[in-house]
Amino acid sequence: MDCRVLREISVKSDGYIHCDDSNGYSIHLGALSESPNWNVKTILQGPIYEHIRRSFSNGVPPWGDTCRNCDLFNIGDSPQETILDSVALRVEPTLACELSCAYCKRKREVRNRDGDWHLSTLKLKQLVSSCLKNKIDVSMVSYLGWGEPLNHPNFSELITVVKNYYPNAYQEVTTVAQADFKSVVGNVPIDLITISCDGVTQSAYEKYRRNGVINNVFKFMEDSRTYKSDVTKIIWKYILFNHNDSDEHIIDAQNIADKCDIDELHFVFTNTDNQSLRYSAENVSDVPIKSSKARVVNAAALQKIERSYLSSCKNKSLNKSSIIGWIDKLYSTNGGLLVCEGWAFSKSENDLIAGLSMSIESGRPYQAISVSEPRVDVAESLGLPEKMGCGFVVQIPIETELTENFKIQLSILTDREAISYNIPIINEKSRFIPFLKM
Repeated sequence: MDCRVLREISVKSDGYIHCDDSNGYSIHLGALSESPNWNVKTILQGPIYEHIRRSFSNGVPPWGDTCRNCDLFNIGDSPQETILDSVALRVEPTLACELSCAYCKRKREVRNRDGDWHLSTLKLKQLVSSCLKNKIDVSMVSYLGWGEPLNHPNFSELITVVKNYYPNAYQEVTTVAQADFKSVVGNVPIDLITISCDGVTQSAYEKYRRNGVINNVFKFMEDSRTYKSDVTKIIWKYILFNHNDSDEHIIDAQNIADKCDIDELHFVFTNTDNQSLRYSAENVSDVPIKSSKARVVNAAALQKIERSYLSSCKNKSLNKSSIIGWIDKLYSTNGGLLVCEGWAFSKSENDLIAGLSMSIESGRPYQAISVSEPRVDVAESLGLPEKMGCGFVVQIPIETELTENFKIQLSILTDREAISYNIPIINEKSRFIPFLKM
């Protein structure tokens, strides 16, 4: 079993370090401080984190049923801790939000919180400063939580604070996009802005994003074309419910994304009681995808690892012809998907990867969700540009139960050639998965 608490530090806007922003939101692991003498290692090497390590080592969830029922708890994976060497930060800038989304747990925290609603910029500074002093690499900072991040009165300062200490850290924010783009994030050098907007009409949109105004979102999208930083990528996240999943709405969303030059549009399957009944992982190929910007993904609750198929593999290399690459993970999820994650790029500067697909037992190939995810670790290891987008994620619906021995096929398309891999997934006793040219 595994959890990202072994690799991430999650910070609430009142300054508490907590387990995560899912079931573990109220489990406090420590607290930030504005004192220049505050040391993050007193927490990371303290009794609470030692309890977490010991629990995972013994195969026991640290917080019992709280962990077992958490969307982020992976029972089928093995623990992977990096927190004393390399860490990602998950930062809640504020608890303030004008929306009242269905299923949001913010109301409970509003009633119970005694501390600050806005994260102290100085506390964030002390956190990243202490990480740097302790030689802990901060590769990514994600701004999200139970409030609307852009409602922090000095959101751009948070980005600047991190950049002052970790100039190459990848920074991203998830927003409901009710704010004015130019005044809040205009020319702010943030790497990714994910816009949560589930619909193309006000009536459909407000059924989930209560109190939200969809025209504010569309203006935010339109303004992003003019005022975003040169490094900023925009993703639109559209959760598919039973009230916004008509083909007409799905196609309209793609037209809007193309018009506003949104970089990617993600239609998201969910497991809530008002989930789409028309589309799921079983018939993902039926979703009317018309735009090259659009793709279908699973919500976090449907991405829990049920079984890893790569833990005993000896060879994960994708080095072949002009390609350099590696498979990091291959696993099945509770959402009925087989997922392959890794990285790949062409040795030729002028020969870019145009696509990647995967199939099971020579069945229908499915295109990767992305072939340009930021991989700071790869860049640092190979001496490449820090934010080189070489990470890939590809997923396939599991239509029949996987046997102990099966094969997947990967195909990587560059501007100049197509490279194929035939990958047997063999019984764990063999402890070897060869990569053969088809």
